[in-house]
Amino acid sequence: MALVRREPQTAKATTADIEGELPSPVFMCAASTRASARRRTRMKRYPTGLVVALLMASCGGGNDGGGMTPLDAAFAKTWSGPFSMTCPGAGTTVVPAGTLPITVSGNDLMTRLACTDGTILNVTATGSGSTATWTGSFSCPPTALGTCSTWVFTRTSVTFTLNSNGTLTASGVGKLVGCGTSVDCTTSFTGT
Repeated sequence: MALVRREPQTAKATTADIEGELPSPVFMCAASTRASARRRTRMKRYPTGLVVALLMASCGGGNDGGGMTPLDAAFAKTWSGPFSMTCPGAGTTVVPAGTLPITVSGNDLMTRLACTDGTILNVTATGSGSTATWTGSFSCPPTALGTCSTWVFTRTSVTFTLNSNGTLTASGVGKLVGCGTSVDCTTSFTGT
């Protein structure tokens, strides 16, 4: 994509003047107030490559972890332990034994989320040091609980923490929906 450099014809630059000069991903990161338009106009006096590089850096223009410390390599193993899901008003479900395989690459933690029927979603959590978080949406197939046969649990985030005692905690949140009811739930896995 070529950048076109135009000098403003009046003392005040408009947002439209600047939109035509900057690539759209860079422009989307910048505020569009009149004051910021004047600041961007002044920035045009610098070499275009430098301006684009600085703007991309400030907008997170890479996938290298943004200079974060890499995840602790001790995350990488198959963890074993109990899993529980607590939904106020719907009770707590505990699975006494389960496994959670984890691999690590830089700031990415790769693992899987599972449903009680065996449905699995491979996910990538991002973080640094001893903590990584996945956010998204993963819905399990409908299941029967009590008198309702259409409960659907949807996980929306999980935080993985490597504890100082060498254990792993995976704490998540989600929603259980069925038969006209919606309940916020938490999940927990403690692995050794």
